[in-house]
Amino acid sequence: MPNLKHTLENWLRKTIAGRFSKVRDFEQAKFMDELPRLVAAEADSRSLDPETRHQLLYYIQRRLLPDFVIADHGRVILDNLEFREYFTRFSNDNWTSFERKWNLKELLRLTRQLPGDFAECGVFRGGSAALMCEAAAQQGKHVHLFDSFAGLSKPDAAESSHWTEGDLAVSEADVRHNLAAYANFTTYPGWIPQRFADAADKTFSLVHVDVDLEQPTRDSIEFFFPRMPAGGILLLDDHGSAMCPGARQAALDYFSGRAEPVLDLATGQGLVIKGSGRAADP
Repeated sequence: MPNLKHTLENWLRKTIAGRFSKVRDFEQAKFMDELPRLVAAEADSRSLDPETRHQLLYYIQRRLLPDFVIADHGRVILDNLEFREYFTRFSNDNWTSFERKWNLKELLRLTRQLPGDFAECGVFRGGSAALMCEAAAQQGKHVHLFDSFAGLSKPDAAESSHWTEGDLAVSEADVRHNLAAYANFTTYPGWIPQRFADAADKTFSLVHVDVDLEQPTRDSIEFFFPRMPAGGILLLDDHGSAMCPGARQAALDYFSGRAEPVLDLATGQGLVIKGSGRAADP
């Protein structure tokens, strides 16, 4: 490993340096495309195997962004071609949520013996909803999808540096098109929490909250968590994101007086299991 590291560092310093001088004056978008292409071309010319390519990526990452962590090479989730095909359909060539979607898929497996439907607050393109619809079809459940379908509401002052009103807008028609393979969902267009009353008589075994901002996160948790059975799963997509400080605060405020902890997953998600943290019955 040390010899490989030394070789790769020398290559990065000598080989890429010369080529980098040709791209350093490009506009940023061109630079972001060209430099990875040069690295990939050099890896191809050396016939680097996948494990060595991962090591190369790791060494680049340690120099470029030392506080960021790249996962180990050879994880079995990457061999799941069915999941990768699903993810490609919804990713729009953005793979940053791959592990978060995988976590949702796996957590849905824990709801098979639980009563209650599924719900999502913040639908975007419908990628997470598709996983929920697939699991719901196997379990005889229904999926309730709440979204403005007009993007984010106006952020407050503490959140406005990351978001602006209307960000992440995807129309209801587009979401329905993306979920055309399923008939087991209902969309509730409107600002959260305006349409929650339409599902007030339901029980929910899994709720996925991905609304980015503090108030809609608070409203979502306050409405859905009391309607979940013991063992029910609350998955907070934004909980560990520095871009969503309000969403995190809303969850911490709600659960500060409860036994259930909000688990910080390595993916940036927050996870709450209804009834966890309580002493077992004698």
